[in-house]
Amino acid sequence: MKRILVFLFGVVLVLVTVEAGLRFIGLVSKKNTDVPTSALFKQQGKPFIILCLGNSYTEGVGAPPCMSYPAQLNRMCDERMKGKNIIVINKGEGAQNTAELLGDLKVNIKTYRPDLIILQTGQPNEWNYLKHTDYLRRKDRAPTFLKLAGYYFRELLSESRVFRLCLLFNENFKNKPDHAGPLMLYRQQKDYIEAMQFIRTISTRLAVDRSFVVDQGMLKRSLGVFMEGVKKDPEWPLNYTAVGYLYRLQGNFDEALKYFIKGLTVGRPGDRNKIFTYQGMRRLRQVDKGRRNEEINNRVDKFIDVYSQRNPDIAFQLRFLSDAEIVAWIESDLKEIIAVIQHERIRVIVQNYPRSISVNMLLSRVSNELKLPFVDNYKIFQEKIFGGIPEEDLFVPDGHCNARGYGVMAENVFNEIRAEGF
Repeated sequence: MKRILVFLFGVVLVLVTVEAGLRFIGLVSKKNTDVPTSALFKQQGKPFIILCLGNSYTEGVGAPPCMSYPAQLNRMCDERMKGKNIIVINKGEGAQNTAELLGDLKVNIKTYRPDLIILQTGQPNEWNYLKHTDYLRRKDRAPTFLKLAGYYFRELLSESRVFRLCLLFNENFKNKPDHAGPLMLYRQQKDYIEAMQFIRTISTRLAVDRSFVVDQGMLKRSLGVFMEGVKKDPEWPLNYTAVGYLYRLQGNFDEALKYFIKGLTVGRPGDRNKIFTYQGMRRLRQVDKGRRNEEINNRVDKFIDVYSQRNPDIAFQLRFLSDAEIVAWIESDLKEIIAVIQHERIRVIVQNYPRSISVNMLLSRVSNELKLPFVDNYKIFQEKIFGGIPEEDLFVPDGHCNARGYGVMAENVFNEIRAEGF
């Protein structure tokens, strides 16, 4: 018994030592990355720091990095507010949901010490459910001991460097040696890129206008490209998802379901791309309703039920949240984010998205309730489009802004900054 206790103590001591070492390395690495910013602050005295937080529309997806809205906003401040010492920092991260933004918020505030934060968030919550448990823990006002233990155990694992390192090793061992090499080259071919761009374009268009007419010739060509991708790279979930989506557009729900199911059963269990596969299946069942085909609907229900029982951890990450649950989650996180910002006596401007996105109304309502400055990008972009500017002059095909579109966003934020007297 004594030997067992000594052995367990040794294991714990080793784990704690490794964890401390990894955290120290991370801390040193982080400090090194922050040196340029800190040095800049010291050289320029006490600048007015504007920190831009958000996801891909803040990061600047769809345009060169120098043409993101924060980059263009910085140039506007330099040109139109000469003599003012203003620095704009872009901390946008593509696909980042509200929970992830909230988790990084205090570190970002401590690192950059901003005077003003421009906030645009919520859209990725519709498909990215990571850290949703953080919201559930805050929401549960009277958790049982077991619930609390479960919440904190998940949080401890998610924060543990040792655990992440083990996951990384596990994924590397599971991967086939050639999977990340020659097999990926076909994804760089012109026809594959065009097919993927086609899916992004029509999914965006149909989300805004259900009467949009899909080019059937391009649909068939794209279907052929992704079918070939399935043969070349049978462990890549997105190829199956793409085939399922295109079959779904054709109304061939039987084939669509077959490929969605296959996409969930290939590759690594924790692959985040499977979220899109799961969404495709969910829409087949809850949006299309199998076009009144109960046999297909029952097959969807049966698969999800069996899959969830056999893979409870995976199913938890891929589970479907209703629109009401997503809205409640975003609203709770958004108010918590704003509370943290205001607690630090930092001013904040909230902005919505330039495209027709469901979270826009929520962002407007919360801003109004909390009496915060609000930039209505959607309204301004619509006015420009109705005024004669073609959509393609403001957006790239997948729905993100191009350089000109981000210029409009920068102008909108700049005008609000001046109007508020910041």
